[in-house]
Amino acid sequence: MTPDASIAVVEAFWEEVWAAANPGAIYRFVTDDFIFTSAGVDVVGPDAFKIWVAGFQSKIGELKWETIETFANPDGSRVSSLPDHRSQQRHVSGCPPMASQWHSPATPSWPSRPAASWPVTGSSAAPGSSPAS
Repeated sequence: MTPDASIAVVEAFWEEVWAAANPGAIYRFVTDDFIFTSAGVDVVGPDAFKIWVAGFQSKIGELKWETIETFANPDGSRVSSLPDHRSQQRHVSGCPPMASQWHSPATPSWPSRPAASWPVTGSSAAPGSSPAS
Protein backbone atom coordinates (compact mmCIF):
# COMPACT_ATOMS: atom_id res chain seq x y z
CA MET A 1 0.00 0.00 0.00
CA THR A 2 1.31 3.46 -0.78
CA PRO A 3 2.07 5.90 2.05
CA ASP A 4 -0.78 8.18 0.91
CA ALA A 5 -3.26 5.27 0.92
CA SER A 6 -2.14 4.18 4.39
CA ILE A 7 -2.49 7.73 5.70
CA ALA A 8 -5.98 8.02 4.19
CA VAL A 9 -7.10 4.85 5.97
CA VAL A 10 -5.80 5.96 9.38
CA GLU A 11 -7.34 9.42 9.02
CA ALA A 12 -10.65 7.85 7.94
CA PHE A 13 -10.49 5.65 11.07
CA TRP A 14 -10.11 8.73 13.27
CA GLU A 15 -12.99 10.50 11.51
CA GLU A 16 -15.42 7.59 11.21
CA VAL A 17 -14.83 5.89 14.57
CA TRP A 18 -13.73 8.66 16.92
CA ALA A 19 -14.87 12.02 15.57
CA ALA A 20 -18.24 10.56 14.53
CA ALA A 21 -18.51 8.55 17.80
CA ASN A 22 -19.34 5.44 15.78
CA PRO A 23 -17.71 2.28 17.20
CA GLY A 24 -19.58 0.20 14.61
CA ALA A 25 -17.30 1.61 11.92
CA ILE A 26 -14.40 -0.32 13.47
CA TYR A 27 -15.17 -3.31 11.27
CA ARG A 28 -14.14 -1.30 8.21
CA PHE A 29 -10.68 -0.65 9.62
CA VAL A 30 -9.34 -3.51 11.74
CA THR A 31 -8.62 -7.12 10.93
CA ASP A 32 -9.55 -10.17 12.97
CA ASP A 33 -6.03 -10.38 14.44
CA PHE A 34 -6.08 -6.74 15.61
CA ILE A 35 -4.58 -6.22 19.10
CA PHE A 36 -4.87 -2.97 21.03
CA THR A 37 -3.21 -2.72 24.45
CA SER A 38 -4.74 -0.38 27.02
CA ALA A 39 -3.43 -0.10 30.57
CA GLY A 40 -1.51 -3.35 30.08
CA VAL A 41 -4.57 -5.32 28.93
CA ASP A 42 -4.80 -6.66 25.39
CA VAL A 43 -8.05 -5.99 23.56
CA VAL A 44 -8.10 -8.65 20.83
CA GLY A 45 -10.15 -8.51 17.64
CA PRO A 46 -12.68 -6.05 16.25
CA ASP A 47 -15.57 -7.16 18.49
CA ALA A 48 -13.59 -6.57 21.69
CA PHE A 49 -12.18 -3.31 20.33
CA LYS A 50 -15.69 -2.08 19.47
CA ILE A 51 -16.78 -2.80 23.06
CA TRP A 52 -13.70 -1.00 24.41
CA VAL A 53 -14.28 2.05 22.19
CA ALA A 54 -17.99 2.21 23.08
CA GLY A 55 -17.10 1.99 26.77
CA PHE A 56 -14.48 4.70 26.44
CA GLN A 57 -16.80 6.94 24.45
CA SER A 58 -19.48 6.51 27.15
CA LYS A 59 -17.03 8.06 29.64
CA ILE A 60 -16.44 11.23 27.66
CA GLY A 61 -18.77 13.87 26.35
CA GLU A 62 -18.70 16.57 23.73
CA LEU A 63 -15.70 15.07 21.94
CA LYS A 64 -13.86 17.49 19.70
CA TRP A 65 -11.38 15.73 17.42
CA GLU A 66 -8.65 17.13 15.21
CA THR A 67 -5.93 15.28 13.35
CA ILE A 68 -2.86 17.51 13.52
CA GLU A 69 -0.43 15.40 11.53
CA THR A 70 -0.24 11.94 9.95
CA PHE A 71 2.74 10.46 8.14
CA ALA A 72 3.87 7.06 6.87
CA ASN A 73 7.15 5.33 6.26
CA PRO A 74 8.33 5.06 2.61
CA ASP A 75 6.53 1.78 1.85
CA GLY A 76 3.31 2.71 3.68
CA SER A 77 3.54 -0.25 6.08
CA ARG A 78 3.57 1.94 9.22
CA VAL A 79 1.64 5.12 9.94
CA SER A 80 2.02 7.56 12.82
CA SER A 81 -0.63 10.10 13.58
CA LEU A 82 -1.02 12.97 16.02
CA PRO A 83 -4.68 13.43 16.88
CA ASP A 84 -5.74 16.01 19.43
CA HIS A 85 -8.95 15.43 21.28
CA ARG A 86 -10.77 17.41 23.91
CA SER A 87 -13.83 16.33 25.81
CA GLN A 88 -15.67 16.37 29.08
CA GLN A 89 -14.25 13.55 31.19
CA ARG A 90 -16.68 11.26 33.00
CA HIS A 91 -14.77 8.62 34.98
CA VAL A 92 -11.96 7.98 32.48
CA SER A 93 -9.17 5.90 34.04
CA GLY A 94 -11.06 5.72 37.32
CA CYS A 95 -10.88 9.48 37.84
CA PRO A 96 -13.89 11.38 39.11
CA PRO A 97 -15.85 13.44 36.56
CA MET A 98 -14.37 16.83 35.78
CA ALA A 99 -16.28 20.00 34.94
CA SER A 100 -13.38 21.29 32.88
CA GLN A 101 -12.35 20.00 29.49
CA TRP A 102 -9.97 17.09 29.25
CA HIS A 103 -7.24 17.45 26.62
CA SER A 104 -5.17 14.53 25.47
CA PRO A 105 -2.92 14.64 22.42
CA ALA A 106 -1.64 11.20 21.41
CA THR A 107 0.79 9.76 18.88
CA PRO A 108 -0.11 6.17 18.03
CA SER A 109 1.72 4.22 15.35
CA TRP A 110 -0.28 1.77 13.28
CA PRO A 111 1.12 -1.05 11.17
CA SER A 112 -0.95 -1.33 8.00
CA ARG A 113 -1.30 -4.06 5.44
CA PRO A 114 -3.67 -4.98 2.64
CA ALA A 115 -6.74 -6.83 3.87
CA ALA A 116 -10.10 -7.92 2.50
CA SER A 117 -11.75 -4.63 3.40
CA TRP A 118 -9.93 -1.64 4.89
CA PRO A 119 -6.25 -2.50 5.35
CA VAL A 120 -5.43 -1.37 8.87
CA THR A 121 -4.41 -3.39 11.85
CA GLY A 122 -2.90 -1.71 14.86
CA SER A 123 -1.38 -2.11 18.25
CA SER A 124 -0.90 0.66 20.73
CA ALA A 125 -0.24 0.99 24.42
CA ALA A 126 -2.29 3.34 26.54
CA PRO A 127 -2.48 4.11 30.21
CA GLY A 128 -6.20 4.63 29.69
CA SER A 129 -5.84 8.38 29.30
CA SER A 130 -6.16 8.37 25.54
CA PRO A 131 -8.42 6.33 23.27
CA ALA A 132 -5.79 5.23 20.83
CA SER A 133 -2.34 5.91 22.06
